[in-house]
Amino acid sequence: MPFPSKGEIYLMGRRRGIMSERFKEELAKDLSFYDVVQEEGWGGIKARDAGNMVKRAIELAEEHLASEKQSGNS
Repeated sequence: MPFPSKGEIYLMGRRRGIMSERFKEELAKDLSFYDVVQEEGWGGIKARDAGNMVKRAIELAEEHLASEKQSGNS
């Protein structure tokens, strides 16, 4: 899954999430629990799945930053 564009991840107010709905859906699909999200909403996912989603988002961000750093050094 490619890292989302700047428009797909955005920072919002204190009580809102930092990942766009589209990005969260793509992560859920990638991690194979999107069917639960469709049937029960985000409140229906397991804590482990939520943790894995955050972990994957961090991994993608780190990969994206590393690739930007490498392309900037070229």
